[in-house]
Amino acid sequence: MKIVISAGEPSGELYGNELIRYLGRYVDGEYFGLFDGQFENPTVKGIITGPTCRNSSGVIGLSEAFRVLPEFLNTLSRVKKFVEKEKPEAVILIDYPEFNLRLAEYAKRQGSRVFYLAPPQVWAWREWRIKTLRRYVDEAIVFLPFEESYYRRKGINAYFLGHPLIDLLSSTGSLETPGPESESLKIAILPGSRPSEWRHHFDVVAGVMARILSEFPGAWFILPLPPGTAPVLEGFLEKGFRRHPQVFEKVRVVRNGRYDALRGCEVGIVASGTATLEMALLGIPMVVFYRVDPLSAMVGRLFIKAPFASLPNLIIKRYLVPELLQDSATTEVIFRFARLLISSSELKLLQKRGFDIIRKSLGQAGVWQRIAQHLSTSIGKY
Repeated sequence: MKIVISAGEPSGELYGNELIRYLGRYVDGEYFGLFDGQFENPTVKGIITGPTCRNSSGVIGLSEAFRVLPEFLNTLSRVKKFVEKEKPEAVILIDYPEFNLRLAEYAKRQGSRVFYLAPPQVWAWREWRIKTLRRYVDEAIVFLPFEESYYRRKGINAYFLGHPLIDLLSSTGSLETPGPESESLKIAILPGSRPSEWRHHFDVVAGVMARILSEFPGAWFILPLPPGTAPVLEGFLEKGFRRHPQVFEKVRVVRNGRYDALRGCEVGIVASGTATLEMALLGIPMVVFYRVDPLSAMVGRLFIKAPFASLPNLIIKRYLVPELLQDSATTEVIFRFARLLISSSELKLLQKRGFDIIRKSLGQAGVWQRIAQHLSTSIGKY
């Protein structure tokens, strides 16, 4: 049996690693992957690897999308040719909707069974994509508790088996020794996982750190790099050390042991995305922010339907963590919210109580085991 797994960006590859590790216990077959070189399982054969895949993924915003469109289309064409030639029995898609929805349609037409982990959040915007999911996806494995009933109402076989972060957070061990900041106020800095996010966020965040140090001179900043960090992110760090040496000498860059480093933080300044849920599960109060290019912001205001931008607020269905978006996501405004959170034990406690509710809603440990068992049955069913 041939199985294709399409991730395409670091967060999806992290999930892909775990999926293959467990699915291989139940399904004996050849595994092929679309990835940029970060898959750790040597049994996975690459369809497309390296910069070609990396550069056509990880894009946020319309202007960035136009920039990588030729490479994106080239990657999609190569994967389609592979599917046509190899005729895999199953194609498992992980997130990355702009690419994977197109692949879902093609793979289904070629006779493959199609499974989608973390399908596009059509409940937030661009709901018309539900037609593609309904037509070309056999089953969807959703990661948020409210999504199962939503997708089922739309005619899609959806299953919520828990959120994979539950497993990742429970299995991490310490990989880095404590730094010189171990007894100080520690603040997590998470500007995003994609280069495009760093382009919009980095200077703002550097300014916030400078303002924090002006009032809390003993503070340290913990900046964990995302898995499979692109060289461009290292370039941002080099620029930061050159332009703001007094600030960045108080930054501890973490390349391994992400969760262990974050656990010691008192608060976080976090770009909206999966990192907000990581912080909630770690019990770290936060200020959430996000910026995109002006064109994308204008389109977003017209079409986004979700009541909140951050996952903690969406899951708990109320305004638990502050969200500073676009014009509100300035150095001064983010700093004011961060200062208030740092100084208020009551505000931190209110967030932590909400995080306990969120944690309980996301299921028990053993998520990947349950997903693998479910898929092993479903792959042979259709």
